[in-house]
Amino acid sequence: MVPVSDDWYSITYLDCGDFGCGQSTVSLEPYNNCPANDAFMDCVFASQDGTPTKISYVMCIFEKYAGNIMWRHTETEIPGLNITEARPDVSLVVRMVTTLGNYDHIVDYEFKPSGSIKVG
Repeated sequence: MVPVSDDWYSITYLDCGDFGCGQSTVSLEPYNNCPANDAFMDCVFASQDGTPTKISYVMCIFEKYAGNIMWRHTETEIPGLNITEARPDVSLVVRMVTTLGNYDHIVDYEFKPSGSIKVG
């Protein structure tokens, strides 16, 4: 975005770097915003005057089971005996919620077993 004036940043309020999503982060509710198998983390953010502010239950970390098989391998070293090994597609999800205006924005970072990271 090319600045047209000194106050051009006011129209980029969804940009976390300019607006500061840490200041608009809300606490998550157990069993409401995250599943039962989660772990919560508290975070410290800088307030508008720069003082550290602690917010409880900001992030939850949980496993997400896709129900698919990530990979399967069959060994046939012994004639007549097939040994099959399969691993489910389980991801690690880190979730936080920011409230901007009257909208809640759920941010999920999904770490896949393949090494990829999905942001949604």
